[in-house]
Amino acid sequence: MGFCHGVRKSFDTVMRLGRELQFGESGKGGQIREIVMLGDIVHNKDVVERVEQVGIRTIRSIDNIKGKTVVLRTHGEARGAVEELVKARNELVDCTCAIVKEVRKKALLLEKRHPAVVIVGMRNHPEIVGLVSWLANPHIMMSEEDIEALPHYRSVGVVSQTTISAERYESCIELLEDKYGKWDEVAGTGAEWLQTICGHTRSNQASSVEVAGDVDVMIVVGSRNSSNSTKLYEKCLEVNPNALFVRRLAELDLSAFNPAMSVGITSGASTPDWIVEEIVRALESV
Repeated sequence: MGFCHGVRKSFDTVMRLGRELQFGESGKGGQIREIVMLGDIVHNKDVVERVEQVGIRTIRSIDNIKGKTVVLRTHGEARGAVEELVKARNELVDCTCAIVKEVRKKALLLEKRHPAVVIVGMRNHPEIVGLVSWLANPHIMMSEEDIEALPHYRSVGVVSQTTISAERYESCIELLEDKYGKWDEVAGTGAEWLQTICGHTRSNQASSVEVAGDVDVMIVVGSRNSSNSTKLYEKCLEVNPNALFVRRLAELDLSAFNPAMSVGITSGASTPDWIVEEIVRALESV
């Protein structure tokens, strides 16, 4: 539980930068350029607040951002924004998740083989906004209606947002194959899809659902603006109507628990370890 590997690496990098900002690289104080974070590091308010506590300001626009150190968030950033930041002589610290970068790489490879790339994901999610900006002819879809609106191509490449459920991706692939046909490498026709869901997301959802089906109450810890956490809660709720979705301990009614109850706990990829550990300690004391 707690951070996935990608978020952990990004968070550790940002906290190190914050310490350098406060004390200088020598640890004895000193001046370095201002460090800002372009967008929230992850979709979790507690993590964003922790980053701001070490002096790294979150910005929502790149307007008038010049000569600073700019951290690119875990979800990645749009190509145009990156180019503008470089042009304005900013130093970039790329904290984009390695798996998000891999999806971009796969999408660009598919683009060389197909006239269009279909991305299964949430249109306004920053990961998708960033990915779309690197492609020449992308299409975003999440429903049957989206597929019906797609143009007719001889072939399409298909990738997904890293945090969508495997079931959603599989159902969309089936619909795309109904429209374009299964991928035929010899003929160069059909829908060629690649596995791009984060391994941590897949395994965490599977193990959490298994636990949820065996306990009286399942607690999912995460922010409601986190796609990863929300989908995890929805999956657990499908097998356990007593599933709870909380961001932190204060949202949990401890009086509703007793030693005779079996309780499971899981968390989204952007949920910090310290929040989960606090909830576990509180439940153990009931």
